[in-house]
Amino acid sequence: TTMMKAAREAWEAAGYRVVGGALAGKAVEGLEREAGIVSRTLSSWELRWNQGRNQLDDRCVFVLDEAGMVSSRQMALFVEAVTKAGAKLVLVGDPEQLQPIEAGAAFRAIADRIGYAELETIYRQRQQWMRDASLDLARGNVRKAVDAYTAHGRMLGLRLKDEAVESLIAAWDRDYDPSKTSLILAHLRRDVRMLNDMARAKLVERGVVADGFAFKTEDGTRMFATGDQVVFLKNEGSLGVKNGMLAKVLEAAPGRIVAEVGEGEHRRQVTVEQRFYNNLDHGYATTIHKSQGATVDRVKVLASLSLDRHLAYVAMTRHREDLAVYYGTRSFAKSGGLIPILSRRNAKETSLDYEKSALYRQALRFAEARGLHLMNVARTIAHDRLQWAVRQSSRLADLGARLAAIGKALGLVRGSNKHSIPDTIKEA
Repeated sequence: TTMMKAAREAWEAAGYRVVGGALAGKAVEGLEREAGIVSRTLSSWELRWNQGRNQLDDRCVFVLDEAGMVSSRQMALFVEAVTKAGAKLVLVGDPEQLQPIEAGAAFRAIADRIGYAELETIYRQRQQWMRDASLDLARGNVRKAVDAYTAHGRMLGLRLKDEAVESLIAAWDRDYDPSKTSLILAHLRRDVRMLNDMARAKLVERGVVADGFAFKTEDGTRMFATGDQVVFLKNEGSLGVKNGMLAKVLEAAPGRIVAEVGEGEHRRQVTVEQRFYNNLDHGYATTIHKSQGATVDRVKVLASLSLDRHLAYVAMTRHREDLAVYYGTRSFAKSGGLIPILSRRNAKETSLDYEKSALYRQALRFAEARGLHLMNVARTIAHDRLQWAVRQSSRLADLGARLAAIGKALGLVRGSNKHSIPDTIKEA
């Protein structure tokens, strides 16, 4: 976003209009706030174009942020719209971070074919060794990154997951500082709910926040009090909030809160009443998916067996000052080990990946991407091909016998069948 701010200024100085879009509302908000680019969600752009509004032209630059999360179908729509308008499309993102929910990996396919400019200087992390680890995660060198955090005492394994959770919450409670921003990250929503409940219970126990007042959310009743950290779970234009946006409660009453969103000069207050908007929850912990694009001072991660290199990359690069990862050693050991699990590549594919491949190469690559046993797959393919050849040979022999019988019946075949095919045709 720092680079895009400079690019916007250059484009506007040259007389171009710059607009932006992203899949998630929070990414849109960040693009507007940090780069100064007027932006909307991709769905909002589609709706407006279908209504004949906000059309692009040949003096327009369209910046598509978090492009790695956009599916092939949706990417095709925007490429076509920008091309028809004669505008310029700029894709910004990282194909190694969270993958598209729908089919395809259009951003990676485009970058592979037309090239790209890459930023390698990291400003988010304050310490150089953390910056180096972030680059390793970006390049898929998960082992090297984990080793760096292990050497600094930030990879904390306990025998059981429950013990890891208790240790995480105890450390979070000990380090809690209202003047610092912090997040607890987990992949599974049930873990997020448990961590939120445990974290808030610690604050209530210490008297940092009160028991609070009941607020009926979409997912059940929650207690909110002054000082609580909350997260918005749905875009709402009238409030100016986006899905995944964090806020601090300033005032609380039954069914109503006043919260502060944003940082620095972008800080503002919003009033939320449950009868009009109830898509919010405690925000001490959140899912890794909701954290993409977020930056906070301190992060603690609960690692689970469902992680892969893309989720690990996002979870381990949200912090400025400190990161700690907690995990249950027994469950990871039974499943192959922490590093192999965090190194799994579950990148989405496109049909272009198989455009010029031979049959065997296609199948083996397909299998390898999904962790299948390659030799078993190869044997299966070879067996299937052999069976197919046998079936085809049998069918050809049967077809030959039938043609010979037909030829004999028509008088095309005589005697010892020594006539060549051209001679037989001439006689016919």
